[in-house]
Amino acid sequence: MAYIYSIVVIFVILVFILLGCAIWVKLSKKQKYGKEIFAYLFSSVFPLVGNLLITASTNYKICLLGYYFYMIGTNFMFYFVNVFFATVFSSMKPFFKRLLKAIVILDSASLIANPIFGHVFSAIPVMLNDVRVYYALVSHTWHYVHLVISYMLFLNMFLILLVGTIRTPRIYCERYIIIIVCLVITAIWETVYIFLKIPVDIAMIGYTICGILIFYFVLIYKPLFFIGHINRKVLESSPSAYVFFDKENIGFFANESARKMFGLNKRNLNGSFKTVSSIMNTDLSNKTSPVTLKSSRIDSQGQTHYYKYSFFPLLDEKKRFLGSYIKALDYTSEEVENQKQIYLSHHDSLTGLYNRNYFIEKTRQIISASESPYYIVVLDIKDFKLINDAFGYDEGNALIVDIAEKIRSGKIQYPCYGRLGGDNFVFLASEKNIMDKFADNKAPDNFAIRNSNTYPVIVHYGIFKIEDRSVSIDFMIDRALMAISKIKTNYNQTFSFYEDTLRSDKIWEQKVTGMLGNAIKEKQIVPYLQPQINSSGKLVGAEVLVRWNLPNEGVLSPAKFIPVLERNGLITKIDLYVWEEAFKIMHRWQNENNKDISISVNISPKDFYFSDIYGTFTGLSQKYDVPPSKVHLEITETVVMSNLEYNLNILQSLQDEGFIIEIDDFGSGYSSLNTLKDIPLNVLKIDMLFLCKTANLEKANIILNSIIDLAHRLNIPTITEGVETKEQLDMLIKMGGNIFQGYYFSKPIPPEEFEEKFLNNDSLF
Repeated sequence: MAYIYSIVVIFVILVFILLGCAIWVKLSKKQKYGKEIFAYLFSSVFPLVGNLLITASTNYKICLLGYYFYMIGTNFMFYFVNVFFATVFSSMKPFFKRLLKAIVILDSASLIANPIFGHVFSAIPVMLNDVRVYYALVSHTWHYVHLVISYMLFLNMFLILLVGTIRTPRIYCERYIIIIVCLVITAIWETVYIFLKIPVDIAMIGYTICGILIFYFVLIYKPLFFIGHINRKVLESSPSAYVFFDKENIGFFANESARKMFGLNKRNLNGSFKTVSSIMNTDLSNKTSPVTLKSSRIDSQGQTHYYKYSFFPLLDEKKRFLGSYIKALDYTSEEVENQKQIYLSHHDSLTGLYNRNYFIEKTRQIISASESPYYIVVLDIKDFKLINDAFGYDEGNALIVDIAEKIRSGKIQYPCYGRLGGDNFVFLASEKNIMDKFADNKAPDNFAIRNSNTYPVIVHYGIFKIEDRSVSIDFMIDRALMAISKIKTNYNQTFSFYEDTLRSDKIWEQKVTGMLGNAIKEKQIVPYLQPQINSSGKLVGAEVLVRWNLPNEGVLSPAKFIPVLERNGLITKIDLYVWEEAFKIMHRWQNENNKDISISVNISPKDFYFSDIYGTFTGLSQKYDVPPSKVHLEITETVVMSNLEYNLNILQSLQDEGFIIEIDDFGSGYSSLNTLKDIPLNVLKIDMLFLCKTANLEKANIILNSIIDLAHRLNIPTITEGVETKEQLDMLIKMGGNIFQGYYFSKPIPPEEFEEKFLNNDSLF
């Protein structure tokens, strides 16, 4: 009886274990194979419960029910374990899965029909050890069919498992081998029970253990062999070198990186501890705490390699020494990259000179260590943006590199030099450097465009003498740049010393910038008009010029504020305001006067960058009902050349709308005949300063006459501005000039005075 009770207790325990495992799988969502394992575990409960009823009960009906539970449950248990292994190993086609399911259902149906037909089995009472009644199974014909089906299901499952295990990588096989062994033992156990007709079938314990093993190995177990193998693979393929030693400092593992780095033998690591310690240049034999150090070695090719070494003792939970390992990393590429980044953080990437920050740092060190007089000198390339636009960025960069090389290898050796950025270089110069460079009209710098020796490269130098060394180097550089601003438009003067007056000019510049917004709002910015007279003495137009009527200071000359606003880009605000005032004036003249006159406005280079010129003028023309043909737009050559294609498209669009395009100041700078060829112009405006800037007046007159004659042949009317005497007017009329403008007729005056003086006067000379 004790044996029976023990079996019953084991069955009860296993039922609860199976149910617990099944519930755990069900509640653990997103488990791989969770659905299949749950079905297998849950179906295993039924044959186990059936065995429990058969073993524990002496009631015929309960025992009979137990046999049904056992046989039908076994069918579904074998089916679901087949499905599980087929899913794991992807080895069963849907057709065969459906076939197995059909066989299981048919066999189960046969078992269910047994109470009616009695064709499968019956049960008879027998005495078990002369102690108690046990209902033994009596097999009929269809029971053998059921056994064949059961063995077929078992064999199919076993073959799936066996083939899948063979095909599985070796490191994963250990869990499946254990399950195979358990199944084989269980199958033998079951066969012995059937053929020897042992009263109590305890083979179900084996099947249950198999189910628990499947649950454990698939969902919980992490294979030790697999972990060890992976760890070894990871270490072997690691770019870091690893050498492991036992507690006697005898090496037992070194990965490939370590063998290469330290020259170790894979099969014999005796003496490796001493070898590695020697290379690390430190004694590690008695170290009980981690050690980290860096060193460098030069290889046979003369290349420097950088290494980081780390020593780690291995201790158990009681702090007892188990062994140690050394990790070493060749971080040469990172170190080289780091050194490169450090270099780039101190040097300009294009020229290799010090950058601004490092120049400031080095300069501070030099002037702090010496009382000698020093200067900050800044070099600026005149019109560098124009060089980039005309010759391309590659040529511009080549010029920058050429200047840097001449600074580096020049006769004058500056204590420190660098590139501020763009087209600016900076030097710390001694008194002797200043004398060598700038005294006695030294020969100019020999800088040139790489593929164009004809274009003059002009550089300006701003010089600031260091008197107060507590002042920041940034402040000194700014003052040197301020000195350049005084001569930036001068072609003859190449260097300038900083003076305090420059600072007052800078303050004025800031004041103008700050007052502009309020000045426009309060209409302190006012348009002035200067008449344009034709060769018959009739008024044909007026140029709108701007004045600033500053309270308490009177009317400011344009020279006081226009250059300031040109430099900082705020000229566009004034231009937008003056353009609208011009359209208002023209609108009033159309309504009040019948004269056929036009009005001219100036367009600054900055306007092309900061405003929609086309949209603004077409919009004003519509707003004030002024025909575009009555509005002349004056531009300079540099306006167009700064961004040729874009600006030409805008001018062409305006000309297509009917606006008159005038080229202003032709002859005052480096005028190009390409201007007459490429720019969509209607009027050529010639500056009389062309005559004033030369000692050879006869030659200048010939050139002026040729320009006017060329304009006539191109059907381009001319306006000559700057006419100040009757002699000049007579000469220009004789040359064929069309329209004239200048102080001979009138200085720029307010619109009211202009209208009173000129609109009602039919002949002005």
